[in-house]
Order: sequence, then C-alpha cells, then structure tokens
Amino acid sequence: AGEGEFHPALEHCLRRFGEFFGVDRSYIFRFSPDLSTIDNTHEWCAPGIAPQIERIQNFPLSALPMFRQRILSQEPFHVPSVAALPEGPEKGEFQAQDILSLVCLPLLGQGRSLVGFVGFDAVRRPYSWSDEEIAMLRVVAQILAGALRRSRAEKALREATARFERMAESVPLALYDYVEDADGNSSYRYWSPRCRDIFGKSPEELVGPEGLKTLRGLIHPEDY
Repeated sequence: AGEGEFHPALEHCLRRFGEFFGVDRSYIFRFSPDLSTIDNTHEWCAPGIAPQIERIQNFPLSALPMFRQRILSQEPFHVPSVAALPEGPEKGEFQAQDILSLVCLPLLGQGRSLVGFVGFDAVRRPYSWSDEEIAMLRVVAQILAGALRRSRAEKALREATARFERMAESVPLALYDYVEDADGNSSYRYWSPRCRDIFGKSPEELVGPEGLKTLRGLIHPEDY
C-alpha cells in the first residue's frame, strides 16, 4: 500500500486501541536518526479532546530528561499522576497538554533499535495502568512497530489489530520475562500458565533459547 493508505490504517489502530483502553488520546512519535528530536506523526483523540500533533514537531528530546532516560533505555514510561510529578519540564509539558496520566512504550525496529514510541493519555480523569495492562500495551507496541518496519498494507495492519483484540478478550494475558545478555543472546526465562491457551504450549516449552525458537515457529516472521 502507498503512504496514503498506510496513514489511515495506523490512525484506525490508534483509535481502536484508544477506545479499547478507555483513554482520551493515543499517538505515535518517531525519532530522528540521531535520537535527538521527536515528531508526533500519528494521533487519535476522543471527542472533545484537543489534538497536539501540530504543536509537537521537531521537539528536542533533551527537553524532557526524565522521559528521555526511560524511553532510551527501552522501558515503559508510566505516570499515574502528572500532578504528583516534581516540578520540572515533564510536569510543565504534560500539564500544557491537559494530561492527568500517561503511559508510553518504545517502538523497536530491526535489531531492537529504537525508532519511536506509542503513548496513551488520560485527560478527563487520572488512571494508573496495572502491570497486566502494561503487558498488553507491550503487545500493542510490537504490532505498531512491526507495521512501521514493514509499512504493510492497510488490510494486513487491520488483521494485526484484530489478532490483538482476540487475544485481549482472553484476559488475563500470558505474562513473560524476556531477557538479552551482554552477547546479544535472547530468550524467555518465564511464561505464565496462560500461554497454554494462547500458543498451545506449556511454560516449559517456551523458556530458554529453544523456547524462543519454538515461539518464533508459531508467529509470522514479520511480527517479531
């Protein structure tokens, strides 16, 4: 699909995910090649919520040092209460957007390089995301990152969204602990028992290097 088709497909995904999680704003930011600036490339807002996409372009990441540290470490950035943040640039920027709570997750390209992040804002009432919900949001980030890597057609992206929604219906999700050592070797060291229902495999079959191979055999190669 051309770029013209791909953008509406991503915006459709942001709307579906935003509505599913009951948030007021969902968005994608892309990093500049040197990771120094960010651009808000896609955004969905609930009715009555002010969009921010036009004002956050070529924004210096150094202006948000606490956020920068977390997202460059490829970790979720979760703020249950903006009001409780210490006075500083993050609090000022988030309040300028009327954000009460937010969570952002990194989007990883090939070789686990950082290409951007997806975020969800609560504007009308504060919200604290649970560990289980953040695990679900990691799946969302994987779907969107895969779409950005491939720039796949709208149909394929909608299918990925539908797969997530089917999985989300089976909450609680299978939780996992993914690790990568200093030599770049990766594996899962933990899977919750729910993986039996999702993948048809026991936790023991999915941990360790062999477990990673088993899991990759169950997933479309372009989706990991």
